[in-house]
Amino acid sequence: ENTGGKVQLRNTSKLCKDINLGKYVSRSQIEGQIKITLAGEVAVGLFECDSHWDHSESDIQACLSLAGSKCGDHEEAFAYINWLLLNVRNELSFPGNWACVIAVAEALLKQKTLSYHKAREIMKIAQQKINSQIL
Repeated sequence: ENTGGKVQLRNTSKLCKDINLGKYVSRSQIEGQIKITLAGEVAVGLFECDSHWDHSESDIQACLSLAGSKCGDHEEAFAYINWLLLNVRNELSFPGNWACVIAVAEALLKQKTLSYHKAREIMKIAQQKINSQIL
């Protein structure tokens, strides 16, 4: 499947399935999944100074479904997602975090996919470079 340059997660459907089956899924698990799902488009928006959310309809629907499982109504779910969007934007804007985003993006331009462990390794090196510049 073509992810359009976005991170493809494989466990979103598992969380949704668990929720639909009545299994307990913590708010923190849902919050983490929503933040990860939104982070790609937020990063694109920070990089290009413009986001194209119309290309992220399935992401938005997944986030609404996840948020809806822990929120009282749609108004709360939208407010919760908007708060998480602000949180993700601010987290990605920190220089050390943004350096990690750029490093992983550059690696993805060279190869189509990265394993979780390879991405973590790339981020660790980027963080070390930023830390050495600060000191």
